[in-house]
Amino acid sequence: EEPYLNGQEILLLKDANSQLNAIGRNLNQITRAINSGEFKIDLNHEYLRDLITACGRHRTFFQNFVNK
Repeated sequence: EEPYLNGQEILLLKDANSQLNAIGRNLNQITRAINSGEFKIDLNHEYLRDLITACGRHRTFFQNFVNK
């Protein structure tokens, strides 16, 4: 069976997708800057781990949401 999503749920998914796309663009820009040598700041590895964990939780939440 295919999941049924109401209008509000579809809007929520669209918003979440837009936010994830923005996060991905920002991470790509940071990565390019680091690789080019433009980024002269030490990144906090704990922060990056937290960011990756948050993205994973987000993905899991919406996978479960769609598969409910």
